[in-house]
Amino acid sequence: MSAAFTALQVKLHAHLAAGYPGFYIHSGEEARVDRILMRLGEEAGLHLMEWNLAYGWVNFTTKQPRTADAQTDLAHCLPMLADEDLGDKLIVIKDARLALENQPLAIARLKQLLNRIQRHHRGRCAVVLVGESLFVPPQVEAQMTLLALPLPGREDILALVQRCASELPLSIPRALLPRLVATCSGLSEEEIRQVLAMVQPLHPQLDDGALSLIHHEKEQTIAKSGVLEMIKVGETAHHIGGLENLKHWLKRRAEIFRRLDEAGQAGVTAPKGVLIAGMPGCGKSTVARLLMGLVEA
Repeated sequence: MSAAFTALQVKLHAHLAAGYPGFYIHSGEEARVDRILMRLGEEAGLHLMEWNLAYGWVNFTTKQPRTADAQTDLAHCLPMLADEDLGDKLIVIKDARLALENQPLAIARLKQLLNRIQRHHRGRCAVVLVGESLFVPPQVEAQMTLLALPLPGREDILALVQRCASELPLSIPRALLPRLVATCSGLSEEEIRQVLAMVQPLHPQLDDGALSLIHHEKEQTIAKSGVLEMIKVGETAHHIGGLENLKHWLKRRAEIFRRLDEAGQAGVTAPKGVLIAGMPGCGKSTVARLLMGLVEA
């Protein structure tokens, strides 16, 4: 089990046992969220109920609709819980932002559901909102606990890459494994699976060409967010005049990043960063691009 899974499950379990009625999991990785909630349900003895905007109430495991009702909006579906025994239930509401934004009736009925849980089912029932973008109506803020599911970390990516390599199959030279893990950093589980499946027919044995292709796909994924931009680097130490001590320091630290697994085994911790300050135009950004070039070299 990954560290992220463990941390989030422990938080959910502890808050649920303490009587917290509602949670908001901020994540676009529904498959990972589902696995966490299924494990929580097994540990806490809870039956999971799911609502989504497409089909209303669905079977949590199969995602098949539980009713033939054509109306799927949350305000219409929540009253169906009025006669439901909420004991030992985990009510999962997907598409949370779409379901609640500019929907006063849905918000009012969600608040009444949370009130009912607090009065009669504290510690034995909770509502879990799941959304790719964060939206908590002010009317239920006091009853909701925000939880974030981080993207896969280094250990998670390593385990996932090894599983995918076995399933595809994809041969990954040991020397390229740290670079592959670093290249996949920042991608979701599904995105990592997709890029590995894409490169496998062209590069059944992973090589520099495959890493370049994965890097390109990562650029496309990041560009879709409209928030971040990946910048190609071509700077070398020759582009920076002077600062010999800094360049020497950067080269030594870059070697740690390139051999992170060996460094960890030797007890060397990864550098946390360096603060570069100065007037505009003195080369701060050039130094940052130089460092990235050194790490990727």
